[in-house]
Amino acid sequence: MIQLNVDGIGFVRVDSWDDIESIPGYTEDLHISDDEKLSEVIGVYDFPLKIRCGISTCHQQHNKGYIVKTVSGSVTNIGNVCGRKIFNVEFKEKKKIFDRDLADSGNREKLWLIRNQLDGYDERLAGVLDGNAGAVALERKLRAFKGSNYRIPREVGDFLRSAVRTRDSVIYHSRVATADEVAIEEALIGRRVQRPYYVSEPICVVDGIESLHGDSDLKKILISDLKVNFSRLREMDIDSATSKELKDMALWSGKIEELFEKAEVAIGYCRRFLDKNNLNKLLNIELKRGKDREHFVSVIKESSI
Repeated sequence: MIQLNVDGIGFVRVDSWDDIESIPGYTEDLHISDDEKLSEVIGVYDFPLKIRCGISTCHQQHNKGYIVKTVSGSVTNIGNVCGRKIFNVEFKEKKKIFDRDLADSGNREKLWLIRNQLDGYDERLAGVLDGNAGAVALERKLRAFKGSNYRIPREVGDFLRSAVRTRDSVIYHSRVATADEVAIEEALIGRRVQRPYYVSEPICVVDGIESLHGDSDLKKILISDLKVNFSRLREMDIDSATSKELKDMALWSGKIEELFEKAEVAIGYCRRFLDKNNLNKLLNIELKRGKDREHFVSVIKESSI
């Protein structure tokens, strides 16, 4: 792989070393005089086969290096070691400028490609967000079960928060232990337990509890991240953006498919959790106030799909 910075064109990729040897002023045996100065770094290469260093006092073979031009007009290929040894700080500074410009060029190319696909991405995002089974509708129904919501009984809220924290979504039922169970427990712990002694039995497992995790927040994934950054990219002046702006946006654009996939997984969790039969499992949670049950039944009816 060879990347060249061509005057009037910008960065271009070439595949053959013949293209390097055809550059005006190129030599594979450059003698560096005491007054020879580095003009600029004009290319970089990385090959599976070794290329001989173009400095006459070196000629060590290496797989990667830079194409440099001196103030006298001579051009050759040089490795990092020779570059630092012969041209000192000047090579380091000009190499840094070249690397930055090359990265900027690649990031601009990437962002223009994504920018030209934004209409398709916007349409795809709208398809995920909208509709009766879309993310907006699901997130609205899920809201009743998030945080300290007054619409669900306190005991249900406590269970859900614990399930999110511990990743354990099993509903247990407590009952008074039998004499045999008490005897077994006392034998295990080596002391007498207080009566009455209670044991917990698993009743059912609530599916889709992952939908309540922070990393499955559909609003955050689809609105705060994808939609907001699509708008930023659409308004971004790509050609005059700073290196940091280009780098940050290019890094984010590489996560677009990952974010869509993450949203689809989160939607799957939501649908499993909001399934009517699944929400009805929450009615197995013991409530201290009987009247809360009737209200909670209505909440389930409104929220289920």
